[in-house]
Amino acid sequence: MGGAGTVLGGRYRLIEKIGGGAMGSVWRAEDTVLARQVAVKILRSELFEDGTAAQRFRREAQLVAAIDHPGVVHVHDYGEGGADGDERCAYIVMELIDGRPLDRVLADTGPMGVERTLDLVAGALDALHAAHRRDIVHRDVKPSNLMVRTDGRVTVTDFGIARALASTKLTAPFAIIGTALYMSPEQAEGAALGPATDLYSIGVVCYELLVGEPPFTGDGPLQIALKHVNQPVPELPETFPVAVRALVARALAKKPEERFADAAARGGAGPGGQQAPGGGRAAGGGGGGPYHGVGAVTNGSARASLGGCEPGGGVARRRARGGRRPGRRSGTRGASGARVAWRAARAGARPDPQAAGRSPSGPARCP
Repeated sequence: MGGAGTVLGGRYRLIEKIGGGAMGSVWRAEDTVLARQVAVKILRSELFEDGTAAQRFRREAQLVAAIDHPGVVHVHDYGEGGADGDERCAYIVMELIDGRPLDRVLADTGPMGVERTLDLVAGALDALHAAHRRDIVHRDVKPSNLMVRTDGRVTVTDFGIARALASTKLTAPFAIIGTALYMSPEQAEGAALGPATDLYSIGVVCYELLVGEPPFTGDGPLQIALKHVNQPVPELPETFPVAVRALVARALAKKPEERFADAAARGGAGPGGQQAPGGGRAAGGGGGGPYHGVGAVTNGSARASLGGCEPGGGVARRRARGGRRPGRRSGTRGASGARVAWRAARAGARPDPQAAGRSPSGPARCP
């Protein structure tokens, strides 16, 4: 494949290379038909002859195109063929995001504040929830695959090793695929993966944004992967709010079923817990589960229990009536409850001028 000036598919003129990796390169390009700039991801020519690599690349385009969410990079086109008579190639045409990868933002700013971190994480969870509703697991969530737009919104990119849960596997049995620094224990062991593996990776990202480095490092990928499997996750310093430390600890639980696995699992109360109208634990409920002492974060009382109030109590009222927002499925796989939890923790992380004199374990009262 040629360089700048090369035209793909008789339409996309390459302008400059803006990224790349083991699978190929990403270019800024001009769509000469619609007169707009786009991003073009090009599979390395030698991999095009590899049937598995080419099939995985094509599947990436299909999977991402199936996800309709502003937090997931949009796919405009897919093509295969020669580049102006040159060697054969495959390419994906995507929206050109005006922003920077989260890893570069972190390198420039250093550790981020709690509210900014939780805001970024909540945005990523929104996008992952949309993927999980399609039964798509990303499997490589990390800062370099999270683009921060100039307006602050997060976009999830690079679904190159994503897998549709119901599809035929393109990964060999027991193969380890992903990035070791952000890899879930079950991913490191080559086990079957579900949405919970993405939520573990999000927990690692959150930890890194808050502290400045991921929870596990080492001399090589194997050593780091084994730490994810065998070593306890370092706790966040006590300077962080209790709710934030509890959420990150739950996201980084070794067993997938102890994380935010799906809406049904999040809805159950722990031992001694009190069942809330919507299936979540009521604020102040007892029990020794991951949210013990934190309060409910999976129902309408979440914001109150963590130091904020749900304006108008809309979620609580809707669930008390037994209803839910139109178009939402009950018990869907993915990040739904996790994103509610993170937003609730973000509310609890803000200073509460009415908190003076209130018992630390007592829930706030909405006016």
